[in-house]
Amino acid sequence: MKWLPLERWLLAACALFAGCGGPPIGEVFDAPATRPPPPLPLLAAGDVIEVEFARAAAPRGEYRLGVGDRVKVEVQLRPELAATLTVAPDGCVTFHRIGAELAAGRTLEQLRAALEAALTARAQLPESRVSVFLEQGDVALDRVIDTLLRHPSGTLRELTVGADGRVSLPLIGALLVGGLAPHEVEELVNQRLAVEVAHLRASVRVKQLQRDQFTVAGEVWRPGRYPLSGSLTLIDAIALAGGDTPVADLSAVLVVGAPQGEHVEAWLYDVETALEHGSALPQVRVHPQDTIVLLRTGIGDVNAFVDQWIRRNIPVNMTFTYRLDDPDG
Repeated sequence: MKWLPLERWLLAACALFAGCGGPPIGEVFDAPATRPPPPLPLLAAGDVIEVEFARAAAPRGEYRLGVGDRVKVEVQLRPELAATLTVAPDGCVTFHRIGAELAAGRTLEQLRAALEAALTARAQLPESRVSVFLEQGDVALDRVIDTLLRHPSGTLRELTVGADGRVSLPLIGALLVGGLAPHEVEELVNQRLAVEVAHLRASVRVKQLQRDQFTVAGEVWRPGRYPLSGSLTLIDAIALAGGDTPVADLSAVLVVGAPQGEHVEAWLYDVETALEHGSALPQVRVHPQDTIVLLRTGIGDVNAFVDQWIRRNIPVNMTFTYRLDDPDG
């Protein structure tokens, strides 16, 4: 067993990534055991999301009227009934002898049909043919976007999930997002927006997850928790923790995944062989909540140690399996 100082760690890692410093991948060391991709993240307290608001163009014929919109109404053979109507704050328009008629939330065709029916039923004008034209639309939306743009961040909001699992959004107010995936939050926000302001849509993306951390323990110079940013390999993670100490056993590096329900999986990797001869090991990626343990040289029964370490550090009701990534296993 050879101890690799940090400088040699970095040089070895660079050589591996550059494709030099040993035989081709797979020639000396078998490919490591594959790991399934990490589960879809669910939002929790402390997570940070970004919500960006934008105008969504309505398909032709599907535009829905909102408060403040203005329409022109004409009645065939009755030019004296032509009028320009504005959707009032209560969502209605008022047209001659039929009084108030709901307009907000309706398409132009739906409003046209409603006015025709009202002229027949309430104004005793049978077989009246009505035409409705949009003169000014998205008035409420323009006001909302203008208000959003006055904020220093414009139409973008950065929100932190509170201890109660909620975030507070413009127009919507408090919204429970804890336990939801980002795409589910986006669907929920847009459902609520559709009720408040037609044609305003939001996109939701994750900026920071509290779970996006990993732990390096055992025989490294700087054990502790580290932020997981982008794609990080196992060798990167060990180097980030300062590399191995003189008593570390690089032929048995333990990676314990985040518990899934009542089950946890662990993998045992031969990093020493990878660094000395070149292998596919640099492609082993660190997942959120992984714990990487560099074992001490001289442990006789690695299987027993792994069992004891996992049961000592993970709730006792957990079952576990681990896979030995070893050229002889």
